[in-house]
Amino acid sequence: MPWETLYWLPSLVSGAVALFLAIYICFRLHVRGARSLLVLVCCSVVWSLGYTVELLSVGLEAKVLWAKVNWLGIAFLAPSWFAFVCEYCGFGRWFAGRRVWLLALLPASMVALVWTNGVHHLAWHAVQIEDGHGVSLLAFERGAAHWLYLGISYVLATAGLVLLVQIYLRSAHLYRRQILVLLGGFALPLLSNVVFNTGLSPSPHYDLTPVFTTVTAALWAWGIFRLGLADLVPMVRDAAFESMEDGVIALDAQSRIVEINPAARRLLIDGGREPIGEFCEQLLPALKPAMAAETSVVEEDAWRKEITLDSAGVVRHFEVQVTAILDARGSHIGRLLVLRDISQRVHEEAERTRLVEELEEALAEVKQLSGFLPICAGCKKIRNDEGYWQQVEVYISARSEAEFSHGLCPTCAHTLYPDLVGSEDDEEEELCAPR
Repeated sequence: MPWETLYWLPSLVSGAVALFLAIYICFRLHVRGARSLLVLVCCSVVWSLGYTVELLSVGLEAKVLWAKVNWLGIAFLAPSWFAFVCEYCGFGRWFAGRRVWLLALLPASMVALVWTNGVHHLAWHAVQIEDGHGVSLLAFERGAAHWLYLGISYVLATAGLVLLVQIYLRSAHLYRRQILVLLGGFALPLLSNVVFNTGLSPSPHYDLTPVFTTVTAALWAWGIFRLGLADLVPMVRDAAFESMEDGVIALDAQSRIVEINPAARRLLIDGGREPIGEFCEQLLPALKPAMAAETSVVEEDAWRKEITLDSAGVVRHFEVQVTAILDARGSHIGRLLVLRDISQRVHEEAERTRLVEELEEALAEVKQLSGFLPICAGCKKIRNDEGYWQQVEVYISARSEAEFSHGLCPTCAHTLYPDLVGSEDDEEEELCAPR
C-alpha cells in the first residue's frame, strides 16, 4: 500500500463512519443527549471528509480552501462536546433558549475569521506545502486568533472533563462504567490534538484528531443507544436514588450488593459496616430461599414478598419487591430490591383484627328478646325454647345482661303481711300528705 494511502484512508473511513452515525442518530433524536451528539458527529463528518479531500487535493490554493472547510467542523467541536456533557450531567438548562446561540456565536466568529484570513491574517500568517512520504501536507504559521480559540477550546474540553469526573465521583457504582465510556472516549481526540499542536507528532503536519473524534462519537453512540447511558442523567438519577424513603438495593447477577441507598442502610445496617460486595443473603437472610430459587425474568418482575426482621430487639415488617435488571439484549444482569417498611400497617391490621374479634365475641354473647313470649296467665312463668316453664326473671336474665333485685310492692306487702303493713288507703294518704 502506498504511503499516501495511509494518510488519507483513515480520515476517509472516519468520515464514512461518522456519516453513518449521523444518519443513525437522526432517527433517535428523542433520546436524551442525542441532539448535541448529532452536532458533534456532524462536526466530525465535515472535518474528516474535508481533511481527506485536503490531503488528496493538488496545489496550495485548493488545499487551503479545504482547510477552511475543515474549520466548519473544527470550530464547533469543543462547544458541542461541552453542551453534550452538560446535558448528560443535568445542566442542559444552561443552554436553553437563546443561550445556545450565544454558545454558537464563538465558533461562528472563528469560522468567519478563517474565511476572511486574507484580509487580517489573524488565523494564520503564512502557509506552505511540505512533503510527508509522498503526500503534500499544509504547514501553517498560526496567528493569534488560532491560538486564542485553541485555548478556549481546551478550556471547554477541560470543563467538560471536570464535570464528568465530579459526576463520576458522586455517582452510584452502577453508573461509573458508563461515565468512563465518556471520559475515555474524549481523551483520545484531546490527546491527539495536543500532540499535533505542540509539534510532538512524528509527522508534525499530519493531524489524526478527526479520526479519533469519530472513534469517540461511535463509542458515545454505542453508550447512549445500547447502554442507555443518557436515559436518565446521573445527577437526577442519583438524587432520586439517594432521597427515596424506601430502601433500594441493587444486586448483580450473582446476588452481590453493588449499590444501596441511605434508606436501606438505615433500615438494615447497624454501625458503619460497608455492605457493598456482600451477598444479599447475608444482609437479608429471610430472602435466601426465594433468591436461591430458579425463577424466570417474568416471575421476578412480579415477585413481592413480606418479611420480618429482628434488629436490636425491634421486630420490623417489610414488603420486598424484586425487579429484574436487563441489558440491551434482554439478558438478566441483576436484580433491584425495593424494601418498604410496613410495620405500622401490620400493627394497625393486627389491632383492627383484634377489635373485630372482640366485637364479634361481644355480639355473640348478646341475645335479644323478640317475637311472642308464651307466658302463663296465672303464675306468669314463661315457656322457654326447650318447653320448660321458667320464672320471668330467670328467662330474661338468661337472654340479656339484665339483673334483678327482689322486693314487694305495697299491694303484695299488705296481702302477705297485713299485720305489719297498714291498709293501702292509709299508705296513699300518708304519701299524699304535705310534709
